[in-house]
Amino acid sequence: MGETVAQTQPQDERPQDKARFVCRGLTVPFILLAVCFAVWGSAANLTDVMVGVFRHIFVVSNARSALLQTAYYGAYFTLAIPASFINRRFGYKIGVLTGLGVALIRGTPGKLRSMTHSRQPVNRYP
Repeated sequence: MGETVAQTQPQDERPQDKARFVCRGLTVPFILLAVCFAVWGSAANLTDVMVGVFRHIFVVSNARSALLQTAYYGAYFTLAIPASFINRRFGYKIGVLTGLGVALIRGTPGKLRSMTHSRQPVNRYP
């Protein structure tokens, strides 16, 4: 009368697709974003080392080198709020592209200036 039958799926009706780490069609953008993140992190990590080296080359005091690092990491803190507004309104893709675009625009004038104005190196060790 009240027999219960176990509901089992036959072997051929089970889903065969495994969960993917990255959706189809997004593998290349994922790799590019991961590489960009790694390069950005490496540059941030090299800041500490380079400030120490440049302190001796350019004869910069400890206070000024500390101020340089404070400005560098303070920019992350200061720009987090505008970045969150951009991400909320336009999405993370536009946020990433905006950050890369600002970094490109900010770095370009210094590179152009260094290519057009050549200076003679100062020989401090004759």
